[in-house]
Amino acid sequence: PAPGTIPAAHLNTDAVCAECHGDIADRHARSVHRLSSFNNPAYRFSIEDTRKVLAARDGNPYAARLCAGCHDPVPLFSGRFDDPDYDADGDPGSRAGITCMTCHAIAEIGVRGNADYRLADPPRYPFDSSENALLRAVNRQLIKAKPELHRTSLLKPLHHSAEFCSTCHKVHLPEALNHYRWLRGQNHYDSFLLSGVSGHRVDSFYYPPRAKQSCAECHMPVRTSDDPAARVVAGNAGHVVHDHMFAAANTAVPAMLKRGDENQERVDFLARAARVDLFGVKEQGTIDGELHAPLRPDVPALQPGRRYLLEAVVRTTGVGHALTQGTADSNELWLDLTVRDGERVVGRSGGIGDDGDVDPWSYFLNAYLLDREGNRIDHRNVQDVAVALYDHQIPPGAATVVHYAFEVPENARGPLTIEAALRYRKFDTRFLRHVEGEGFAHNDLPVTTLASDRIELPIGDAVDAAPGTVAIADWERWNDYGIGLLREAGDSGKQGELRQAAVAFEQVERLGRPDGPLNLA
Repeated sequence: PAPGTIPAAHLNTDAVCAECHGDIADRHARSVHRLSSFNNPAYRFSIEDTRKVLAARDGNPYAARLCAGCHDPVPLFSGRFDDPDYDADGDPGSRAGITCMTCHAIAEIGVRGNADYRLADPPRYPFDSSENALLRAVNRQLIKAKPELHRTSLLKPLHHSAEFCSTCHKVHLPEALNHYRWLRGQNHYDSFLLSGVSGHRVDSFYYPPRAKQSCAECHMPVRTSDDPAARVVAGNAGHVVHDHMFAAANTAVPAMLKRGDENQERVDFLARAARVDLFGVKEQGTIDGELHAPLRPDVPALQPGRRYLLEAVVRTTGVGHALTQGTADSNELWLDLTVRDGERVVGRSGGIGDDGDVDPWSYFLNAYLLDREGNRIDHRNVQDVAVALYDHQIPPGAATVVHYAFEVPENARGPLTIEAALRYRKFDTRFLRHVEGEGFAHNDLPVTTLASDRIELPIGDAVDAAPGTVAIADWERWNDYGIGLLREAGDSGKQGELRQAAVAFEQVERLGRPDGPLNLA
């Protein structure tokens, strides 16, 4: 191999690892880590577009190493990625994704992100690369007889840390890439580290019952296994291993590859992320109108012909970093809200059009990025990113408030039914149009409902509404509402609703919770 490179065969060893670690390898094969490279149609479109742009601009595609360090380790470290004429279809390494050895051969890490790790070709047992079946069997027997070298060289203390995940799940865009200036990209690590989830609570308002020490506690839970690496862990029956499926939020890529049947665990995982609370309504449809809250068990009677402001609260609950994080510019996370008078739709925000595109006037909990000309970054063209028009991501243990103005029809008979759902789709329609090109017809990628709420409000003197109940304590509903109002002050330069937030926290204090005066201060 050329100096500074590692032979592709030394990194692309998943089939060999599976000979002993079949259970782990099977779960890894279902992961999006395994589909990180040119075997991922969405990523392949983006990286090939970026390489083409960089080659024309810089004369070479070297700045795309920023992406390859995490997505394409086999082509990168074998030296093939740097070839301007790199043929992904002719290179088996382009379909390797993040291999077993990619992670387990990492020897040193930093916390700067952008593949801030040192990969070392690990020491090998005799006959490791032999093509003779008998000698390969001898090699496996040597590993079983003397496993210590295997274990210590491929499983180190750093693998148990959140910092290990930060090497790729923390990104910045350097000047060499955008020819502009240093910009922060996705950053799961700092979002986790500065949160109540990790026990630090700089960017959160709640602590979990027990702080999490690493990303693996959520994304690699233990599961029963007879794998040779399985061991006894307190609190679990039998032998267990850490799950290498890395369940998270990417339901799109498996669907694009006709592997959507593997998504149920991801859907179940997403269901823990957030909740929606239809908290209150304000008179006159203005932020300084009289507030009726919390809605349920008591609800106000709405008057025909009058305008109101609905206060919907979205709170992160089971996520250890900001929601949505990752590719926040192409992720779709939005509130779908419908107001009905009987069967008649009075108002809708968040509907999906005939081509699968979400109403662009919906409230999105993602990031809207622009290039230097003010155009939207709509096809993961990271080399063009200049500024965020807005960033609506919610930190862990925090909340946001979304305001919806609506008018009750003069002829409304009631009850007025309001339904809100927090929906998620990995790739928006703009991006998918680029990926599929002329073949695009409809965005049929999976849409997952993370949380929902529903309420009925009476009209006039009618008493036929069934408002329902809420399982959240009143103090917590007031606190979440206040948090969302307080955070508005930091949202894209808004003044926020600080006076209204103060009133909400005063209610929390009256209900006997110390969160009220703390957040008020």
